[in-house]
Amino acid sequence: MRKKTLIILFVLFAILFINTICFAEDIKQDIHNTTDSIIDGMTSTGEKIRNGISTTENTVENTVKNISTDIRSTTNDMTNNYNATRTSTFTDTSTNNMTSTWAWVIIALAVAVIIGLTWYYLAQFNSYHD
Repeated sequence: MRKKTLIILFVLFAILFINTICFAEDIKQDIHNTTDSIIDGMTSTGEKIRNGISTTENTVENTVKNISTDIRSTTNDMTNNYNATRTSTFTDTSTNNMTSTWAWVIIALAVAVIIGLTWYYLAQFNSYHD
């Protein structure tokens, strides 16, 4: 009887271990499939991010080119018909320079007179109090 029990237990454990190995193989395959799908999803996400960055880069580059073109166009439009005209009331530049020269001469004389008068009054004040 013991032999029969041992043989039955041995067969049951053998069947149990064989099925467990099969279950483990199924789990291993499920883990492999899940891992592959995660890797594929991450690869797809990475490609989408790269495409988004590329699209953003192209948009910024095109915007900068358009702005540059607009600036060049505006600058060309502004300088094509540009004529500089004098807005001063004096037409002769030598007269204008002479006027400013005389103004500086008058200012220098006024400063010299002020310094001379200050010196004169200080000299009188010193001689009066000595």
